[in-house]
Amino acid sequence: MELHKYFNGVSVMQRDMPFCVKGFSAVGRVTVNYDGKEYSAVSENGAFSVPCPSHAGSFAPCAFTVRDESGETLSFTARFGDVLLCAGQSNMEYCIEGLSDKDGVLARCAEAQGIYFVNTYGTLSDESGNLLRSETPLADFVGDVEWKPISDESAKYLSAVAALAALELAERANAPIGLVCNPVGGVQICAYLPQSLIEGDELVKNNLTERGFYSANGFNTYGFDNYTQPCGLYNERIAPLAGCSFKAMLWYQGESDARDFARADYTRRALKGMIKHYRALFGEKMIFAAAHIAREIYPLTPDGYNYVNEATDIAVREINAEYGDENAFAAPQYDGEVEWLIPDGRFGYNPIHPVSKTKISRRLAKGLENRLYGGEPYRFPEIEFVRFEGGTARVFVRADMPLKGGAVYGFALAEKGGVYAPALARVVSEREIEVRHPMMQNPVALTYAYCRYNQYCNLQTADGMPVKPYRTAIEDVADKAYYQTNWWEYCAFAEITENNNSAESGAFLPRKVWSAGSITGGKAEVSIAQDGLRVAGEPKQREYFFFGASPLIDLCGNPHRLENFSSLQVCMTRLSGDARFCGFLVRGGGFVYRFEPTNIEWNGERKVFNVDLTNACAGDGAPNDREILRTAHAAEFYFRGKEKTEILIEWALPAP
Repeated sequence: MELHKYFNGVSVMQRDMPFCVKGFSAVGRVTVNYDGKEYSAVSENGAFSVPCPSHAGSFAPCAFTVRDESGETLSFTARFGDVLLCAGQSNMEYCIEGLSDKDGVLARCAEAQGIYFVNTYGTLSDESGNLLRSETPLADFVGDVEWKPISDESAKYLSAVAALAALELAERANAPIGLVCNPVGGVQICAYLPQSLIEGDELVKNNLTERGFYSANGFNTYGFDNYTQPCGLYNERIAPLAGCSFKAMLWYQGESDARDFARADYTRRALKGMIKHYRALFGEKMIFAAAHIAREIYPLTPDGYNYVNEATDIAVREINAEYGDENAFAAPQYDGEVEWLIPDGRFGYNPIHPVSKTKISRRLAKGLENRLYGGEPYRFPEIEFVRFEGGTARVFVRADMPLKGGAVYGFALAEKGGVYAPALARVVSEREIEVRHPMMQNPVALTYAYCRYNQYCNLQTADGMPVKPYRTAIEDVADKAYYQTNWWEYCAFAEITENNNSAESGAFLPRKVWSAGSITGGKAEVSIAQDGLRVAGEPKQREYFFFGASPLIDLCGNPHRLENFSSLQVCMTRLSGDARFCGFLVRGGGFVYRFEPTNIEWNGERKVFNVDLTNACAGDGAPNDREILRTAHAAEFYFRGKEKTEILIEWALPAP
């Protein structure tokens, strides 16, 4: 007789919920004895699963004996606490050993009490060593599986997100915490789906079939992609857990499904179906805690990052509405710089894998804490609804804390049938933001942080929690002219971290958002101040008395899309000197073109200039097709005068 591998080591069982003691190769009826009571069930072909009633939480181990009719007896010990199922792909699999702060995290693990983990990382392979997945659900795990305390040296190979979340929760835990970890790098969500779910959902099945990833050819026919084939991980690492109960599930997956809009809709359906199936399997009240995937500019699908996080949020809302509770949530993590450099200089790092998991782990723990240990569940702040009133959009946020005040960056507005343009926004009350664009009379659509470089969007609650990305219309961005904020528009950022998606081509590197005019070449100093961009020019005859400021418009994976707009609205003040504003220069197609302001008169006081983008003028003044903007890779707001001059540019917004 042998026990199911779940019971190797000092396992953790979910407290206050029924469970099963399982095993194989038994003779006849199997009896389980613990706490002075016996429970039994008849084995079938040697396999047994003995149902046991719920047990209160306890840090002290409980001794079990298992006996079959032949008289053979086995024993094991288990603790009862809160067990978390941890699944997903590489960012969930990413272990403590690879963290930038691994020494500090391992020191915390070494001192921690009451946290236990098990990695279910065994795999199948053929005679040639090719990875395989089981075609049918397995009764037990593949390979060696053993529970260990988080203080064990092997914890360095434990999921960093799971470990850090547990360490945060341990401060309030009143029972042991168990981590059952089964993530696999690079897998799609379909690997975690049971076949019954795929067959029962036409949208999910059709999407997989159209991609050639669910065929009549059967299992293990996808070559390299065998590791992530539909149902593979479910059969290998989820199905063996049948009979167990879980208090919560940590989910960090989506990078491999970050593709087009249709794939996002499939992901929403698949994720919603997965949550429902897992709750039926492991407990109807199982908390589902998802992490938004780390921001990334994927060369083939640059909008996939926003799509998949949006799909996760929608699935969570639909699940909560269906179950009538708040037991599912998703934590954002678009804010702040991504830390991805491994301190010891090892190769193999990639921007897709942030090497600090502290922020997202703390957020997952924050969402779990009151749901686990009592209290009002924490709700991550999100935009609840938008009301359009003439030229203003009033945005209302659902949050547990009031909003931070001040100017807000990252909103965009669109009129009916129009294109989105970056907008001006400010917090007007604890839960409300006012958004407007100087050239829009009747906006009807809004986005917030729905852009590729959204780490600089700054709408937060007082505790520093970012408000989730949002858009009023859930649609394919290919059908609309979505404006990808370039960050020079707000004149508030000196530097941006460019994302090239590959360490070989530069990865995350800093670039200046503003610099001295690169087209006129005039002498100037540019700097970001509290009130905007300051341009200090010293006109010289050698540069024909021109000087200016150049915005960064060729950011990797982020087309400027200036060709979609008819004008630039530029708000500026001349603080000293005599220079006048001449317009907007672009370099593209082998030439330099200028776009002139329609209201050129200026006494130096604060003024909003309207730069006409419909007419590109060459050096001789002849008009050119405005499509020249599509080829622009450098630009400059330029001035001309004979005295030292200082200009303040507050903002420069493209307008439809």
